[in-house]
Amino acid sequence: MIGMVAQPDEERCPHCSTSDIARRVSRFRRLRTEGEKIDEISDRIERMGEPETAGQMRSLVKDLGDAGDEGMGEDLEEMLELDLEGKGEPD
Repeated sequence: MIGMVAQPDEERCPHCSTSDIARRVSRFRRLRTEGEKIDEISDRIERMGEPETAGQMRSLVKDLGDAGDEGMGEDLEEMLELDLEGKGEPD
């Protein structure tokens, strides 16, 4: 008994039906937990020490806010800006 191997049908684009296609490996993103994000930022703080400029502090505060599941980076950055300006809490 001799087996037969079926040749697959020519693959086509599902949108335009062209046969001029190529397979690509797409990038993927590993989702990290809130704890993993905060740990990474903590490690970064340990390596760099105290922020030396307002820009470094602003970036750090925004990253910490974004690390949380609520995504409060923009809010924390705004609060820092107001604090640096001596204006207290936002309205």
